[in-house]
Amino acid sequence: MLIIYSYNIYGSLNSFNSLNNYLCQLRGYFIHVFICSFYYSCVLQAIFRLFRVVFYKQKNLQSSYLFFIGIFIQWLISFLYILIHLLTNNFEYFSFTYSCWISFKNIRALFHALLIMYIGPILSICLMYAYIIRYIRQTNHIRQQRKLRNKQDLFVLKRIVILVLVAMGIGIATVFTLINYMITDYLIPIAYHLQGLSITGGFLMGSIGFIFITPQIYEILRMKKRKINPTVMIKVIHRKSY
Repeated sequence: MLIIYSYNIYGSLNSFNSLNNYLCQLRGYFIHVFICSFYYSCVLQAIFRLFRVVFYKQKNLQSSYLFFIGIFIQWLISFLYILIHLLTNNFEYFSFTYSCWISFKNIRALFHALLIMYIGPILSICLMYAYIIRYIRQTNHIRQQRKLRNKQDLFVLKRIVILVLVAMGIGIATVFTLINYMITDYLIPIAYHLQGLSITGGFLMGSIGFIFITPQIYEILRMKKRKINPTVMIKVIHRKSY
């Protein structure tokens, strides 16, 4: 995101230089790849919780090797899906933002991107969250230790859902702008600035939020904050008075 705004500043200071080139489309491509991968990483976290709670007896579904494969597939899907938009020239250059985006006027491409990048992941997470709740309520006979672990996983999954909803809520301006354009055929002048700002805000908030919903990262940060305070021992000697 810093790269986008650095080019925005560069374009404002050097307006005589055009940034309308293939590199601009590549920058737009990689930005959308990272955004897509972020939301699919939330899905991967939800799948991990689902395996821990529902399929806890199948240890092969909880192996680190399996989730390394999941991370690879997550990035592969992101690169290949956004590549379709790059090859079909859906990334257009806008001189007032000095960057390349999927145009609001390209309703089909933008709606398809929203469906795959945002709506699909959030629906998947919500469905897994609902299934885990249903499973926990139906299995009251499980041991106390397992029940406590399930509650912890459910709590983390709930945080993931809230995090994704907040990140998507920041981008609601883009959705309303698209709906307004579809109804009135009028595109507000700051539409692409809103799009860039909403994506940046959502991505930044999501990245920070992942620190607090991932126990391993959170524990590392807590350990760094812990300080050892030395204790001074004062020995009091009582003297006999004669």
